[in-house]
Amino acid sequence: MTLAVRTPNWIGDCVMARPALRLLESHYAAHDLILITRPYLVELFTPPLVSHDLSHPVIGLPLSRGWREVVSGSRRLKDCNAERGLLFTNSMSSALMFRLAGIRHLTGYRRDGRDLFLSKKLDWPRQEWRQVDAYNDLAAAELGTHGDHGVDPDWPVPEPFRDQVRRRLVHLGAREEAPWIGISPCTAHGSAKEWPHARFLQLIQILTAEYSRLSVLLFGSPADHDRLEALAATAPGCSINLGRNLSLAESVAAASLCRLFITNDSGMMHVADAVHTPVVALFGPTDPRRVVSNSRSVRVIHHHASCAPCKRRDCKDHHCMRSISVREVWEAVTSRLDEAEGWE
Repeated sequence: MTLAVRTPNWIGDCVMARPALRLLESHYAAHDLILITRPYLVELFTPPLVSHDLSHPVIGLPLSRGWREVVSGSRRLKDCNAERGLLFTNSMSSALMFRLAGIRHLTGYRRDGRDLFLSKKLDWPRQEWRQVDAYNDLAAAELGTHGDHGVDPDWPVPEPFRDQVRRRLVHLGAREEAPWIGISPCTAHGSAKEWPHARFLQLIQILTAEYSRLSVLLFGSPADHDRLEALAATAPGCSINLGRNLSLAESVAAASLCRLFITNDSGMMHVADAVHTPVVALFGPTDPRRVVSNSRSVRVIHHHASCAPCKRRDCKDHHCMRSISVREVWEAVTSRLDEAEGWE
């Protein structure tokens, strides 16, 4: 029996879906579990980030924004000969693609009016449920078991790959014997979730002045390069712009090499937590209770604005993020560094 799984569309959600994938792996052989994901996410599920003996067949398909993409994707999916399907996405188009591929047994949440295409339908979780538990419940429903709530994502990066990325970072200018601090100042969702860059700039200046030995690694996508470059210029020789220098898989490994990770609510926040790097996470329009793990490795700064949570990508007022001061973040950072073993 072959199961085709449509992964979430975003880095952070793919991390939060890892416990659900582990549950499915305990019931399916590697070659019987096929992952369907966006092209830029393929490397999250393949070597060298995943050990060869644990990897699955992975198909990269673009977002289905129209009928042509749905039909084209269904043809590729049909070639997999999967008998069953599981949707971590909530769109009508993903359900339609699976049904056009001839997959009759399809599990997913009742969303976007797609009930007709689902053979096993789950009601959308209550607001207070964690997203990782919602994914776990889907996997459990497919397997006919009960979801295990409270499990946190865990991402063991293969040590040979960590060593490879460590050498790459040193080549890019990271100080080999110094502690590395990761900062992820950008988000794919839009500026509403971003702490003002001027404050990240101030924080970097304070960090590098107070701890002269450290290296600051600035994480982001190639599209973030120019903004990261402006931040790196505030501490030349100490800050390294990784925007165009690392692949997504390499960024995961690099996060595992950091002593501390400072970030907005973003995909890299979930990555850093899953690789067991201590995190200082800055929240504004989103609810941390829905997405932050149960571990103690994440220190959340959140002021509970009256207008939050919201779904805005951009906000003129931006009070929820502007209310977080540099001093407040600095105190959280120093507290986390004091807890870090071997920190000087």
